[in-house]
Amino acid sequence: MESELSEKILTLLLDEQMKTLSNEIDERQKQLEMITVIKESIAGKASVSTNTILDVEHIMKKKSKSRNKKKLTMIYIGVGIAATLGLLFMVWLVASRIWWGLAVYIVAAIIGLVISAFHLKDNEFICPKCNSVFKSSLRRTFFSIGDNKVRWMACPECGHTDWCVLQKQKQIGEAENNG
Repeated sequence: MESELSEKILTLLLDEQMKTLSNEIDERQKQLEMITVIKESIAGKASVSTNTILDVEHIMKKKSKSRNKKKLTMIYIGVGIAATLGLLFMVWLVASRIWWGLAVYIVAAIIGLVISAFHLKDNEFICPKCNSVFKSSLRRTFFSIGDNKVRWMACPECGHTDWCVLQKQKQIGEAENNG
């Protein structure tokens, strides 16, 4: 990264990753403790209470959430491939003068933009210079360069333009509740 604050940006990225991993470790530790308690409570008992069964079901649902994250990554990769193929298809439609196909393609592209907007709306950013957390307009976020970790943005607090670290609003609320 060619930025005068590249060390600060890297530190912020690492801090965010540490928070994520720490939360995952805490969650897994709670799950292990719950399993241990459940195993101890059913050892020597002929029947298992409904609450115990519900606790096990709750733990299994949390496990499926981590699988969903992997699926979401695969979806993003698929969307990238589909966008490339879609662009090539659009060029072919124009070259072949198939106007109804072009209209269908444009509608599909609009739907894709709406889905993208839905995913981008919960983003907030951390300025590497002043550490302020700010929310950006959807248009500004959508058209800024970057990836799912950093975006090139100007901080509304200090006016500094740099790679701002992206975080989801949900993470902010969880951090406040845990901290």
